[in-house]
Formats: sequence, C-alpha cells, structure tokens
Amino acid sequence: MKCSYHPGYQVPLSPGHPFPMSKYPLLKAQLLDEGVLAAGDLLEPEPLDRETLDLVHTAEYLNKDNISRTRDKNLILGCKYIVIASTHVDPGMDGWKAFAGALNSAAEQLEPSGLQAGYHNHKVEFVPIDGVRPMEVLAKNTKPTIMLQLDVGTCLEAGSDPVAWIRDNPGRIRSLHCKDWSPDPAKGYTVLFGEGIADWKAIFKAAESAGGVEYYLIEQEGSRLSELDTARKCLESFKSEVGS
Repeated sequence: MKCSYHPGYQVPLSPGHPFPMSKYPLLKAQLLDEGVLAAGDLLEPEPLDRETLDLVHTAEYLNKDNISRTRDKNLILGCKYIVIASTHVDPGMDGWKAFAGALNSAAEQLEPSGLQAGYHNHKVEFVPIDGVRPMEVLAKNTKPTIMLQLDVGTCLEAGSDPVAWIRDNPGRIRSLHCKDWSPDPAKGYTVLFGEGIADWKAIFKAAESAGGVEYYLIEQEGSRLSELDTARKCLESFKSEVGS
C-alpha cells in the first residue's frame, strides 16, 4: 500500500484552535510503527506550480474551461450540486459583489446540464463589514437557483441566527452542515452534535418548512471520543433531534 505524506500538511494554528493538526504526523508514525506502512511506501508529493495553485478557491477558478471539466466530472458521478467551498475576495463589499457575479456566471454554465451551483459559508461571510454581512450581499446578488449551503457552527460563532437566516432565504438552504459550536473557548467546535448552543429543533423546522432542505451533512471538528464513537454518538443525537 502506498501513502501520500508531506510535512507541509501541517500549518501553524492559533493556540487552542479546535482542529487536531497534530494528527497527521501521529497517524504516519502509528502506521509505520504498526507495520501497516514501510518507509518506502510513503510518497512525498512535489510542490505544485503557481498556475495550478491559482485554480483553487479563486474567482479565476470559475472560468469556462474549468467549469466544463467540473461539469463533466460531476455528471459522471451523478451529482446534483457543485458547491464552492470557500473563496478569497478583494477587501470590502465590492469584492463580494464581484464574486457573486462569478457565481452567477458559473450557474448559467452549469444549469443547461441539470447541475446547480452553490456556496458554502464560513465565519467570515457572517461577520459584518460596515454593518452588512457578506452573506447578505451574496444572497442578494446571486440567482435564486444558487444554493446557499449553511454551515451552522460558523454562523453561530459569528453571532448570527441560523433560523432567521434560513427564513430570510426561503428555498435556498437546500443543504446544511450540521456542526455544533460552544462559546466556551475550551470547547468551541469540539462539542458533539447536540452539545453546543445550536437550537437544532428550530433549525430543522425552519429548514424543512422554509429552507427547502434536501441534505443534512453532519460535520465534526475534533472530539473527546474515537472517530467511530464520535460518528455513532452524533448520528444518534441527530436522529433524536430530527425525528422528534
């Protein structure tokens, strides 16, 4: 078995950050110690050139050639939505308005094939700039067919109300990342589904009565439990909340 690994997979994070960055070298060491991998099984990727890197998470990524390739691959996979995971824009609202235009352009190129475009928020999109949240600019300046995939946890961390956001954008919240969050700095995103401050009953009610939800995706960043126990516990809590 071959495994790809590079020390550069680790990046500096602020103290107390919930993402378990140290897992990468620890996992490599464990696989070597247990004999699952031999030293010769580790493949170290070569650095990408700047032209290739510029294809990731930038407005330029949404050009016609790249959209065509993305469309074709997603049609093979049977996907319905193509969701932009994040972006980097020029400072200020003009940058967000320009990105909204790029999303509209992408949607217009995808829709004839039956695919729909979407955008996934993080905290930054819900932090106001001069009193206006970038997500509001994206919602106002994009086509109603563009899905606004809601990351609940980052919405809460930014101080926004996910229920109000869903109700303000009927039919556009067709997918949710069900990630909880705690204002306790020692916990943050490491709380499991149902253990944070998210009002899941209200969120699910809004999503199903107004948001047009089609997919719930349980997301977890860090945990006090093992990976399998974390997944099991979150799924049990999810079924309890969504079924009640």
